[in-house]
Amino acid sequence: MNPKTIIIITGEHPYKCTGGSEMQAYLIAKGLSAYYRKTIFCTVFSKETCIEFETDNFVHLSLKNGFLPWKILRFLIFMRELKPDVFYVRCLYSFWWLKLVSKWYKKPIIYHLSSDGQTFYKKLDHNSLLSSLFHNFYVWTIQFSSKIIAQTKVQAELYKKTFNILPNIVYNAQPIVTNGVQKNYSKIYIIWIGKGFKNPEKFTALAINMRNSELFEFIIAGIFTARQISSFEDIQKYTTNFRYLGEISRTEVFRQLDNAHVLINTSLMEGFPNTFIEAWLRGVIVISDKINPDNILTEKGIGFVCNGINEIESKLYELFSGDLTLAKDYSAKAKEYAFKNHNINEASGKIFQIIQGLYQS
Repeated sequence: MNPKTIIIITGEHPYKCTGGSEMQAYLIAKGLSAYYRKTIFCTVFSKETCIEFETDNFVHLSLKNGFLPWKILRFLIFMRELKPDVFYVRCLYSFWWLKLVSKWYKKPIIYHLSSDGQTFYKKLDHNSLLSSLFHNFYVWTIQFSSKIIAQTKVQAELYKKTFNILPNIVYNAQPIVTNGVQKNYSKIYIIWIGKGFKNPEKFTALAINMRNSELFEFIIAGIFTARQISSFEDIQKYTTNFRYLGEISRTEVFRQLDNAHVLINTSLMEGFPNTFIEAWLRGVIVISDKINPDNILTEKGIGFVCNGINEIESKLYELFSGDLTLAKDYSAKAKEYAFKNHNINEASGKIFQIIQGLYQS
């Protein structure tokens, strides 16, 4: 039996939130629609319940966030009508009830890990005991999926260490970029994109350290707390090479990356950052102070891992203050690597083959 209908389930539509896993779920859904008669992209934290057809074989099902039993009932009603053969889940703490639904319908469920945090149990914290218990429960339920997919080799090994189950590995991916934008090196644009919990203060400290440089311009964009926004606005007042853009659209993200030369990452924990891939596809060098998925930055020669802002500052001057050969070489290799290894069509094909394996064994 070959499955004809697949449902991809995540939190919210990526055009209505900023989650990297939601974006990956949507891109995978679009890619898988080439293999299935019907593909259902289901978001369960939406503002309203509705069903829309993006194309003849691509359905967007929105379930309003709220009272869980009512949401489950609505989901079951839609499932009777849509009749999916396979469940694919990404970025959901409500996974446990979806597992029960898949069991009820006797259909396989694929779980795609969203971060390294889903590979181990969280140490119980008396200040957030309930949160720790919920986290550990969700991590425990994931192991009962028909297949588990990890974003990196390291993530897969971490999961195996906890549960003695080795997930399949599929790297995050993006649509291939064909705009052919050429970098202008008369001014070097350093960009940080993300959310407030990913330590943007390290980036602003770097910008303050280099505020007297006429060569570099620092740009920060994303979703932040009111206190962080106030801090960024203050920095703009006494520096001439720092810009705070606030929350920007994906189209604007891509436009900024087209012009950027370096993406700075200051996160403490990630899966495989979407911004890395979006940057590489546009020839942007990544400099991280911690995150280095499967050591790709350093082993492939497409970025750097630096220990603190002083080392990042030294690396920026090394790359751009004189001969630009090294910077241009890293930029070219980043683009070449991303084109070969992070094509969303190929990633979708790998996931399709993993699902097909369930029906051939």
